[in-house]
Amino acid sequence: MSDLYFCGNDRLGLGPYGRNIFYVIQNADHVVKSNDNQSFVIGIDAPWGTGKTYFVKMLENYITGKWTNPNIAAEEVAVAKAYTGVVEPQDFVSVFCVIYYDAWSNDFWNNAFEPFYNTIIENIAGMKDLSTNELVEALKAIGKIIAIGFDAHLTKKYGDTYETLKGMVEEAKKGGETLIKGNYVIEQAFPEYAAFKKAICKLRELLTSTVTAYKNRYGEDAAIVIVIDELDRCRPLFSVQTLEIVKHFFNINGLVFVFALDISQLRYCVKNVYGNQFDAEGYLERFFNYVSNLPQGNYEPLIKAFNEEAITVDKGWKPINNGLLRSFSEIANRFSLSLRELRILLSSLQLLEQNTLKCHKNYDYARILYFYFLALKYKKTEEYRRIFLKGEVDVIESFLSKESTNIPYYVYENENSTREAKDRSTTRNNMLSKALISKRKIKDLNLFLAYTSDATVNVEGCFKYIEDSCIVTNTTARYEIQEDMTLSYFLFEPDLKSEVACQGKLFELTPENYLNKQLEMIEFPRNEKG
Repeated sequence: MSDLYFCGNDRLGLGPYGRNIFYVIQNADHVVKSNDNQSFVIGIDAPWGTGKTYFVKMLENYITGKWTNPNIAAEEVAVAKAYTGVVEPQDFVSVFCVIYYDAWSNDFWNNAFEPFYNTIIENIAGMKDLSTNELVEALKAIGKIIAIGFDAHLTKKYGDTYETLKGMVEEAKKGGETLIKGNYVIEQAFPEYAAFKKAICKLRELLTSTVTAYKNRYGEDAAIVIVIDELDRCRPLFSVQTLEIVKHFFNINGLVFVFALDISQLRYCVKNVYGNQFDAEGYLERFFNYVSNLPQGNYEPLIKAFNEEAITVDKGWKPINNGLLRSFSEIANRFSLSLRELRILLSSLQLLEQNTLKCHKNYDYARILYFYFLALKYKKTEEYRRIFLKGEVDVIESFLSKESTNIPYYVYENENSTREAKDRSTTRNNMLSKALISKRKIKDLNLFLAYTSDATVNVEGCFKYIEDSCIVTNTTARYEIQEDMTLSYFLFEPDLKSEVACQGKLFELTPENYLNKQLEMIEFPRNEKG
């Protein structure tokens, strides 16, 4: 059983949604189904990395009456209950048995039947008050016959053509019907197939009796719930086989299946098996009684959780304050990051701050800037390459000029999403955009000095060199390098005090060259500071 619970582990706020899925499971036997459906099949649809496994692990505990993490304090339970609104386990009597199957961890096997069936048998054997040795041994024997049928017919005899399996299964479903070809019954002509067909019929009979016994023991509303996770990540044939096995072998009243998957990816699997012209949409429709989209989780709790972990494992990590939390969360929204992608990008930022950005972690503007460009690099790969590798810097203007895609600078603790706050971000983005699209070296740019007070100063002339912690321009104007200084929101105090700046090498680069070197961790010699 999972160690994740809606009360104590639900950082995504999915508790109310979990309650709704639980209600669907509760009513599965009271819903009108199509003529060929006896089991009830639910699809939880969401892209990769959006928390499907995280969700079904919590759901697994909830529908068996385990809502609260036993390791959290009573006061935390009250907070979690108010937050999620989920009914506590004592408010309902659980009549569900849950079997969890991770398809992806088994798709190295040569067929989908054996690992799935083995999981079912192991769990039935664990039902001490219902299962018997005779039942378990009978299921094992039947499974061996079916597995042989898979190998002999699907792989060896028919060259791995899945259409053949479909036909075999459809005929097997007919049970006692006798198939005649000329004067020979099919049992006489194909004894292996006859055994395969009879085994499927016996399997359905034994599973039906097991479910009936379970309902007799726990009530008519009781059901065995089988959660199938990560199917969309499997090999195409393995994925399609699993669907067909559930549809044809386990189509039994009282069984509820919950698939956690990305249906768009599963369509590619179907087309890979049947061909690009095949109606994958129509094919998949017949498998599911109810499909629901997993809500997008709130990014901020995930960022907070990462921050807590980073503090524990990285002594040099600078904790994320509320301003950064809002900025990072908004960047995640603007690039539609999955939860997995968000974690990858936060880890990437941590690596940068352990290397080329070692001296930048005290500067909120810098952390926001580099997190934004990491998101651009990860989610808009082609645009990133055009800007930073091909020098097509005009591309960045389309991002930085729009409020919906520019860099959200929420650096103040009390800064709300007001027009004033957005105007500040617009000003900062404009400064950065002008520097990037100029296509000039840094020494030839008209840069702006900016400070955390939001004061800006037009620099008189272009940079000539750095001397005594001051920027000296070609007009001999001098500007002291201060901690709260940034130049056009891409150069910060650590950049300006680094050896590469003092030696003049920094100013020979274009802004995009410099930013790319930082993002790719191309190390410059620099003074250790901060």
